[in-house]
Amino acid sequence: MEVPAEAEPGRSQWVDMGWQGVLGWAVATGLFVYFTVGLTVVAIVMVIVAGEVGAAAGMVALALVCGLVSWPLVRMAPRYSTRQGFLADGTGITLVQEPKRWFPGRNAHIPWPQVHRVRQDRIVVSGGNGRTVHYVIDIELRDPLRDAGLPTWAAFDGDKVRIRSRKTRQAEIVRALRATRPDLLPDA
Repeated sequence: MEVPAEAEPGRSQWVDMGWQGVLGWAVATGLFVYFTVGLTVVAIVMVIVAGEVGAAAGMVALALVCGLVSWPLVRMAPRYSTRQGFLADGTGITLVQEPKRWFPGRNAHIPWPQVHRVRQDRIVVSGGNGRTVHYVIDIELRDPLRDAGLPTWAAFDGDKVRIRSRKTRQAEIVRALRATRPDLLPDA
């Protein structure tokens, strides 16, 4: 699907949704790859320098476990670095996550007649580390959406599609919707 580089006012509105959640993914991937390589090097040095085959076998086993955890994390790389976003235009809402390398991409088009209402919300979750605020946009549907490949930052939640975003992106999506279909949003 061809997405405009910049939204044209009154015609289509594009909100970039790229790089969401990348920090947590990058830290986890970096740590597991680091431990995989580090434990492998330590095991090789232990065998060559000290002749410790038993301890080296334990290190190789740990490196193997870290490598098995690293593999799916590394395979997620294109999912985070691909162009992705929210497009509102005259035909409806399109949620885009373009293909890149081995990631096939995900696109879901929701035509305007399918959209009943759009709401923005803030969900507060209390836990051991305090409170976390999640910003969401709920697109309430008239009928269930079938066979839609939603991007990783969107999910089905009953009869609605829920878009998870940061606060600034939530505001951008609301502005894009107000510019194209203000009748679907409650008055602020």
